[in-house]
Amino acid sequence: PLLHKTGCTRHFCQSARMIKTGDGEPRVGRTKTVPAIKDEANDFLRQLRQADVITSDHQLACRSADVLREIESNIVEVQASTSRSPAVQTARPWHQSYEELQHGVRLAWLHAPKCIMRSEYQSLRLFDLRHVESSVEMGKSLLEGLTEAFNHGDIIPSV
Repeated sequence: PLLHKTGCTRHFCQSARMIKTGDGEPRVGRTKTVPAIKDEANDFLRQLRQADVITSDHQLACRSADVLREIESNIVEVQASTSRSPAVQTARPWHQSYEELQHGVRLAWLHAPKCIMRSEYQSLRLFDLRHVESSVEMGKSLLEGLTEAFNHGDIIPSV
């Protein structure tokens, strides 16, 4: 899988920070070109095929065509990470199915350099809350997810 640097140095760890500090560090996905986004999407879909999340070559070809079309329809022009850099064409995120997102989250956990319990990555449970539209609904969904993950004290790895 394609992994991105975290921006950590020998003296300071940024891996858990939402907003990175320092000049010129690109924010993941912000300045990627459309061809790079397409390559990464196809690479991810091939990984899904190898893991049998996508179950046939025909299904892979169809899904790949759908994703590439979606990327093409979401192209935007953005300013690169520094004001001196020219604007680049990039694309907004493409929609992943629940299964694709779950596999991606599990891979991220498996390859996280500082995460305990990586050996349990296959059992990681995804609570997909992309459909939530209000703070009240988000609060309820989070409480339900926490209750399920707590599992009467027998913790279920969840995200």
